[in-house]
Amino acid sequence: MFVKENLQILVLKCPYVNWENRETREYFTKMVSLKFRGYTKKHHIGVMPVDTTDFICDHILICDNSENNLTPILGVKTLDYRRCGLFHADFTIEANLKRCGYKEHLNALYSILNQCKETEQNISYYSSYTRLPEISKDRPLASFLKRLFAGLTVLYHTQENISQLLGLGVPKYRTDEFFQTWGFERVSYQGIPLKNIPFFILGGIDGVFIHLKQYTPYALECAEECMGLWKARVTLGSNPIFPEKIYDRGVKIRELQG
Repeated sequence: MFVKENLQILVLKCPYVNWENRETREYFTKMVSLKFRGYTKKHHIGVMPVDTTDFICDHILICDNSENNLTPILGVKTLDYRRCGLFHADFTIEANLKRCGYKEHLNALYSILNQCKETEQNISYYSSYTRLPEISKDRPLASFLKRLFAGLTVLYHTQENISQLLGLGVPKYRTDEFFQTWGFERVSYQGIPLKNIPFFILGGIDGVFIHLKQYTPYALECAEECMGLWKARVTLGSNPIFPEKIYDRGVKIRELQG
């Protein structure tokens, strides 16, 4: 079983632009294996653990280094909105809200994106949280990883100058409550909290559209606790270069009518 002393943080940056790096390809494959193991344990067949955005986002991985061979045991990905314009890709939450057909949720998303544009703040979609199924059997380790995960969220996005996050909470697995402790809140539209909706990306399971604008004292405390591990992290690859005005993606962000 895994022990805290053997944990190592690995940040896998934008695999698409770093694919020539042998280690990028190696750890991308390991990340996919982790996602398959985690997703197939909780979700039925058809809920995909990876998609095309895995090639253009950054992956934050907590790894076991007990044999000097990093093995991811927990992972999450973060998709900077600007990269969708650079790579002509769908912003995951936008694509899924369109598919679900919930206009109020889309209007709320566009309102958030417009506000970020006007205030020159960067925003990211944070998703695909996965851990190895056997970790649940080790409660002290699972508890430690929760705090480590929260702290890494703060440290990574602060370093990358990403001040706001979007995500999905899943009441079935209580991840909405988990993310709320960091500062995530249910998204509202015209002052009314948006209802849970079934997301196709989750196989029809109800999800809560959530938004983080400010970290809680708890999240900041977790960040302070894991600063040593963060400073000792391994980073593979580099960020893509953003041309000017990429934020608009060539299309004015708007609100839907009706």
